[in-house]
Amino acid sequence: MNTKPATPLPYEAHTNPDKRTAEILSKAGTVVGTVSADCAVYIVHACNAYPELVAALRGMIASNAEHAPAYKAVCAGLLAKLGEDK
Repeated sequence: MNTKPATPLPYEAHTNPDKRTAEILSKAGTVVGTVSADCAVYIVHACNAYPELVAALRGMIASNAEHAPAYKAVCAGLLAKLGEDK
Protein backbone atom coordinates (compact mmCIF):
# COMPACT_ATOMS: atom_id res chain seq x y z
CA MET A 1 0.00 0.00 0.00
CA ASN A 2 1.38 3.40 -0.96
CA THR A 3 0.75 5.88 1.84
CA LYS A 4 2.52 8.85 0.27
CA PRO A 5 0.64 11.43 -1.80
CA ALA A 6 0.95 10.68 -5.52
CA THR A 7 0.24 14.30 -6.42
CA PRO A 8 1.72 17.52 -4.99
CA LEU A 9 0.33 18.94 -1.78
CA PRO A 10 -1.43 21.03 -0.64
CA TYR A 11 -4.85 19.69 -1.52
CA GLU A 12 -8.06 21.69 -1.66
CA ALA A 13 -11.68 20.61 -1.37
CA HIS A 14 -14.31 21.99 -3.74
CA THR A 15 -17.92 21.14 -2.97
CA ASN A 16 -19.91 20.09 -6.01
CA PRO A 17 -23.21 21.80 -6.87
CA ASP A 18 -25.14 18.84 -5.43
CA LYS A 19 -23.67 19.78 -1.98
CA ARG A 20 -23.34 16.06 -1.16
CA THR A 21 -19.98 15.42 -2.81
CA ALA A 22 -16.70 17.29 -3.08
CA GLU A 23 -13.70 16.96 -5.32
CA ILE A 24 -10.26 16.93 -3.79
CA LEU A 25 -7.82 18.83 -5.98
CA SER A 26 -4.03 18.74 -5.93
CA LYS A 27 -1.83 21.84 -6.02
CA ALA A 28 -1.72 21.45 -9.80
CA GLY A 29 -5.53 21.38 -10.00
CA THR A 30 -5.73 17.66 -10.74
CA VAL A 31 -8.78 15.91 -9.30
CA VAL A 32 -7.41 13.43 -6.78
CA GLY A 33 -10.78 12.03 -5.80
CA THR A 34 -14.44 12.64 -5.17
CA VAL A 35 -15.75 12.05 -1.66
CA SER A 36 -18.71 12.99 0.49
CA ALA A 37 -18.70 16.70 1.24
CA ASP A 38 -18.74 15.92 4.97
CA CYS A 39 -15.43 14.05 4.70
CA ALA A 40 -13.63 16.35 2.29
CA VAL A 41 -12.43 18.94 4.81
CA TYR A 42 -11.10 16.24 7.14
CA ILE A 43 -9.31 14.41 4.34
CA VAL A 44 -7.73 17.58 2.97
CA HIS A 45 -6.65 18.68 6.45
CA ALA A 46 -5.05 15.29 7.19
CA CYS A 47 -3.27 15.14 3.84
CA ASN A 48 -1.91 18.65 4.13
CA ALA A 49 -0.63 17.94 7.66
CA TYR A 50 1.25 14.82 6.48
CA PRO A 51 4.62 16.50 5.75
CA GLU A 52 4.57 18.27 9.12
CA LEU A 53 3.75 15.02 10.90
CA VAL A 54 6.66 13.21 9.24
CA ALA A 55 9.03 16.10 10.03
CA ALA A 56 7.93 16.16 13.67
CA LEU A 57 8.42 12.41 14.07
CA ARG A 58 11.87 12.60 12.49
CA GLY A 59 12.70 15.54 14.75
CA MET A 60 11.77 13.52 17.83
CA ILE A 61 14.02 10.67 16.71
CA ALA A 62 16.93 13.05 16.07
CA SER A 63 16.40 14.91 19.34
CA ASN A 64 18.94 14.56 22.12
CA ALA A 65 16.41 15.64 24.70
CA GLU A 66 16.33 13.72 27.96
CA HIS A 67 12.93 12.16 27.18
CA ALA A 68 13.74 11.27 23.56
CA PRO A 69 14.74 7.61 24.09
CA ALA A 70 11.26 6.77 25.31
CA TYR A 71 9.72 8.26 22.17
CA LYS A 72 12.23 7.12 19.54
CA ALA A 73 10.78 3.62 19.17
CA VAL A 74 7.21 4.95 19.03
CA CYS A 75 8.16 7.59 16.44
CA ALA A 76 10.08 5.05 14.37
CA GLY A 77 7.07 2.72 14.45
CA LEU A 78 4.74 5.48 13.27
CA LEU A 79 7.14 6.42 10.46
CA ALA A 80 7.23 2.76 9.42
CA LYS A 81 3.40 2.64 9.31
CA LEU A 82 3.48 5.71 7.08
CA GLY A 83 6.10 4.16 4.81
CA GLU A 84 8.55 6.89 5.81
CA ASP A 85 11.10 4.71 7.62
CA LYS A 86 13.65 4.80 4.83
